[in-house]
Amino acid sequence: MKIVHSETARRRGGSPHRPDGIGFICLFSGDERSPDNYWLALGTTVDYSTPRHRHNFDQVRIMVSGEFDFGRGYLLDAGKIGYFCEGSFYEQHSVGKAEALVLQMGGASGSGYMSLDEVYAGSARLAQRGSFKDGVFTSNAGDARKVNQDGYEAVWEDVHQRPITYPKPRYMGPVVMDPEAFQWLPLDGAEGVFERHFGTFHERGAAISQIMVEPGRTCSTVSEPSVTLYFIFDGSGSLEGQSIKKHSAVQLDKGEVVSFTAESRLHIQRFRLPAF
Repeated sequence: MKIVHSETARRRGGSPHRPDGIGFICLFSGDERSPDNYWLALGTTVDYSTPRHRHNFDQVRIMVSGEFDFGRGYLLDAGKIGYFCEGSFYEQHSVGKAEALVLQMGGASGSGYMSLDEVYAGSARLAQRGSFKDGVFTSNAGDARKVNQDGYEAVWEDVHQRPITYPKPRYMGPVVMDPEAFQWLPLDGAEGVFERHFGTFHERGAAISQIMVEPGRTCSTVSEPSVTLYFIFDGSGSLEGQSIKKHSAVQLDKGEVVSFTAESRLHIQRFRLPAF
């Protein structure tokens, strides 16, 4: 079990492969080059946009404040959830300041997820033989021709030293969810503990849900069959004797069993990562 609090977590700015106007509070990450690698962060953007693109990994975005337009009618405002599966195209546009909880993780295909350190290192190498602008990398080919490529795609190919391939998308676009349209249901008969489940998204079991624990109540949970991540949207309490509060995050390894106890009402986001 690991606990991190957002006010003391590592801060990082954006990478050159995407436009300026973004920064992160880094909460948890997995193991580089493993198919179940992941990264959980709070991201803040100001007037931020990207070109239409796709990835070979999965991601989930939950708007904390502000709003994001992902193109073609996909709009997320505060509280809304977006699931973006590997291979699906999307774009990003925010006006003014916005904050989101962002989870990026290896998708069901097993293509893995490139770590933030790898992204920064690859971007730095590419900057020596080309330039990034508005999310696009422009390289100068040996015959002086200019070659344009999506910035992330170019970094991935530099890091892995092979052409990128994209899994066939399981969903044809972002899956946008409104949590307020889901019911809170009693969780396993525990008094004062409720859950609303938003979906399990593919054969490797990646799932998104939220838990509510009323003051003075306790919720016991097991991390099965893979790593589970929790983020405290609101409230305070304890986890196995350690303090948790608004914007704390928790990582449980496979098989760990823990209990959340609420001092004030706990509103908890839960991510079950894919099992490989």
